[in-house]
Amino acid sequence: MNFGLRFDHVGQWYGFNDFAAGNEVWDYANYDNGPNAPNNTGLEWNAIDKSIPLSGFVTRPIYYAPRGGIAWDIFGTGKTVFRGGMGVFRYQVTSETAEAGNGPAGSFEYTSPTVFNGIASSSTLTPPSSVAQNGSSVYAMQRGDSREPFTNDWSVSVTQALAWHSVLDVSYVGNRSANEYMDGTNSNLFNLNNIPIGGIFGMDPVTHTYVSPAPPPCSTTNSADESLYCQANPTTYSQTYNVNDFRPLANYQNVYLVTHAPYSNYNALQVSFTKQSGPVTFLTNYTFSKVLGTRDGGSNNGSGNGAGLDPFNLRNDYGPLEYDHTQIMNLVYNWTLPRAIRSSTFGNRILGGAVNSWQLSGYTSFQSGYNLQLLTGGDFNVQYPTGLTVPTVANPTLPDNSITMPNGLKAIGLSPSTYFGTSAYNVLMPALTCNPTANLHGSQRFNPNCFTAPAYGTQGSYNMPYMRAPNYWNNNLGIYKDFHFNDTRYLQFRISATNWVNHPLRQFGLANSSDEELSFIGTANATCAGCVTSSGAPLQVQYLSPTNTNTTTTGTPAFKTGQRIVTVATKFYF
Repeated sequence: MNFGLRFDHVGQWYGFNDFAAGNEVWDYANYDNGPNAPNNTGLEWNAIDKSIPLSGFVTRPIYYAPRGGIAWDIFGTGKTVFRGGMGVFRYQVTSETAEAGNGPAGSFEYTSPTVFNGIASSSTLTPPSSVAQNGSSVYAMQRGDSREPFTNDWSVSVTQALAWHSVLDVSYVGNRSANEYMDGTNSNLFNLNNIPIGGIFGMDPVTHTYVSPAPPPCSTTNSADESLYCQANPTTYSQTYNVNDFRPLANYQNVYLVTHAPYSNYNALQVSFTKQSGPVTFLTNYTFSKVLGTRDGGSNNGSGNGAGLDPFNLRNDYGPLEYDHTQIMNLVYNWTLPRAIRSSTFGNRILGGAVNSWQLSGYTSFQSGYNLQLLTGGDFNVQYPTGLTVPTVANPTLPDNSITMPNGLKAIGLSPSTYFGTSAYNVLMPALTCNPTANLHGSQRFNPNCFTAPAYGTQGSYNMPYMRAPNYWNNNLGIYKDFHFNDTRYLQFRISATNWVNHPLRQFGLANSSDEELSFIGTANATCAGCVTSSGAPLQVQYLSPTNTNTTTTGTPAFKTGQRIVTVATKFYF
């Protein structure tokens, strides 16, 4: 039995040379939201305020990290042993905290409106210069944050010696990590300049008008192509939509708060069975586990953990992580085949040298499939209409499939901006009408008929029923023999086969994710009188379909991959 207490001093990252001014922090008390605000309003760093550490984050003198362990020979025979242990482990955050040093160093990100919002709006914008970050996207640390990432580990196991010099070990292993790095780049979590829900439905604070993020078409070249909405209200529907006008911190675009927020946990039953002596040896292990945590769309804390879907509530982004594999099994084995020729006569010695002492070895592995929802952006790569049909001057009897937003304006595209009045959401989640994992057939992994577009103003489920990708299997086998000439020289003959059972692996997404992409874009021929093209063909009408229209997405992987490879080799050792 042993117990201990470790004292850690974990320093924070800070820059030098061009980054010697320090990492910037956000100080709302010093922020000016007016149009004539000073440069870098709300941003402070060490060169300006010496009370701010160069790193931005506060470094504590000491962190406590207790450890403990116990081993108990239950019956005093050395054959049954109980073990347990726990520990707290501190570690450093990612060096990407240096993003907060870019501003003071004069390097930062600025995004202008696209030309789709009008050439004039793009050409008249002046990017900031030098260390004047106003108007740009910035990274700023949470002032006073002294937290440090940590992992609490714990485990208990029982090891039992069995017959034939074999050992069985059964363990429970768990851990919990917290205070992990977060900057919100990929998820907009802790983006201080997220537009509040409904904000875009209000009056544009800059132009003092209402605006549609996806307006019905206006035309400056052919008035016949204009929508009747634009003809009736050209000023409203022809104006430029600038999402930055609606941001609460008017002097910046995105304001990513660099902080410590994500958390995760791991719990597993682990079983191993080994035999390491005799003609037959093997090592096999099996794990049944669950990896849960908050998904933020980043890879700062290890492998990508999945898309962050709710930019306003971290708790809603908690669930299985992208690299969760519920079951994992591995088997490694080696068998020295029995001697078939035992006679010591000269002829039999030659024959025995060719026949005896062959060794058979192999490796088998299995992993249950990953979470399909997480590997498809959280929303199954869903596609929504972006050009819903509306009546035009030339064809006033076309159906009106537009969306009416709370401010009374029309939109012809489905997006978080038109559904919720905010651009903070990266995805518009589909809704479920049934359990997509129920009543599957054959190799089907999910039922696409259970998905539908969400009701206006609502999101679908952030954590859908666990839809697994196909399982992974691999079987390798080899047989070999050494032919000895003396103690140091011998010839080895080996035949090995990768995937020797020639088992194909089904797989999604080998053709630009066409078989794992939902679509609610409906198209049909127009039936109204005169609604034809110049060639006389019916006009195409776009509408929001209540069911998936991508016929390639059936829930069954469209592809198989894998091959058997046989290798024959001879090696001479000397």
